[in-house]
Amino acid sequence: SYTAFGVMIYTPVESLFMRFSTAEEAFAYSNIGYKIDMIIEGKDCAFIVYASSGSHHIDYVNKDGDQWLLVKRTLYRNEKLTGDKNYSVWFLEDPSTRQLLVLIAQPFPDSNIELDQAIISDSQNNNFERFQINEEYNLKTYYYYRVIDSSSIGHYEVVIDGSPFSYSK
Repeated sequence: SYTAFGVMIYTPVESLFMRFSTAEEAFAYSNIGYKIDMIIEGKDCAFIVYASSGSHHIDYVNKDGDQWLLVKRTLYRNEKLTGDKNYSVWFLEDPSTRQLLVLIAQPFPDSNIELDQAIISDSQNNNFERFQINEEYNLKTYYYYRVIDSSSIGHYEVVIDGSPFSYSK
């Protein structure tokens, strides 16, 4: 039947028995040749920021005890992208663990100049971590991130340098 075929395409049979000792190994199994820029671990899951075809993407993997499962594809991702002239904000939720990744990108055209850190606050008074990716053609992007438990939030807001970005279920 078409349903069974569709499930097999989006849920490889290996997912029933394949386990990995690291999130990076789980990602590499089905993403040969992609460059991982950052692995952000949440509770029982990890979000993987990686480069492909000149742009950055995010997938996630779940944890089962101390072993990592196969990567979850975009099909399962709840992603909301919004942006202004300086920032793009992604809200990505792992539906099985209810972990929400808040990822803020601040592209900057000259990697020889250091930008001031963005002023970020949110409706839960969280602190945000920062990392940078040096890209081709002397470009760099600053990323700020936080993983939160989304099971208890109905509305969430992050404010970046005075500009609000909202997430609602």
